[in-house]
Amino acid sequence: MFDGDPEVKRECLWRGTAMDAKSLCADRRLSTLRCRSEKGKWQDIDLPITTYASMLSEYADPFAAPELIVMRNILRSWRFYDTFRTDADAPARRTSTGTRTHASSLLLPSGAK
Repeated sequence: MFDGDPEVKRECLWRGTAMDAKSLCADRRLSTLRCRSEKGKWQDIDLPITTYASMLSEYADPFAAPELIVMRNILRSWRFYDTFRTDADAPARRTSTGTRTHASSLLLPSGAK
């Protein structure tokens, strides 16, 4: 693609707090993806993935890799506020009078009031 584009060399999804050979659910190296079956055997997935894309966005099979679907849905539920300025002169960093937001005016995780 373009100079400076990300290049994913390895991407892993595992169960538990630490990655080891037994806890891996999905393992992607360059353009090759393999997922564990229900019986714990590795399955090679016949889907070449470009080096700049994620296995989470490129592969969706609820039977061959349900863990990828679950992780994708968790990440989709997160809120990212990428429009907030974070530089030293950002309005949010200026000294201002403190205010209190009442719980009744907060939004729910779904975005509803």
